[in-house]
Amino acid sequence: MKIGIYGGSFNPPHNTHTKIATELLTQNIVDFLYVLPTSDVYSKNDLISVDHRTNMLNLCLNHPNIKVFKPNSDVFNYTYNALDYFKSLHPNDEICFVMGSDNLKEFSTWRNFNYILNNYSLIVILRDSDQEEDLLNLFNYKNIYFLKNKGNISSSVIRTEIKDGIYNDSIVCGSVLDYIKQNNLYVGE
Repeated sequence: MKIGIYGGSFNPPHNTHTKIATELLTQNIVDFLYVLPTSDVYSKNDLISVDHRTNMLNLCLNHPNIKVFKPNSDVFNYTYNALDYFKSLHPNDEICFVMGSDNLKEFSTWRNFNYILNNYSLIVILRDSDQEEDLLNLFNYKNIYFLKNKGNISSSVIRTEIKDGIYNDSIVCGSVLDYIKQNNLYVGE
């Protein structure tokens, strides 16, 4: 079985995240998908708590072969730790890490990136104008697979719109927007 680990900040999760998760399964790229939001120890501007991001992911991802996995900061302080954890849960299965091509460009700065490349597969979602050939020049490994992104939504743009009072249900599912409003998220100081 092929197990995907879809990591990201999901701050907030939006329709492209949902579409990618669903397509990984419907196109038989993975058999089961864990969605893993970054923990609260990850330093990123405007990052709300992992509890809120996990709750929102559960609202927008409803598929029997998708499980949102709230990270434990002690176990998941680095990607390689998380991958090793999931490998311990599924020792006989292939573990694949799903990431955007923007992350692959910075991958050499990640802790134990060579260990990840040597022990796990990467599924890279091509963003914007990124080309597979250019990215393969960064890491020429046989276990990197590329998928075209069918959406160009940015969580940072969504956060800016919400600060401006714009709630766009064409890019964020309604239940997530309701959650954002109810919890007064991303409205600024």
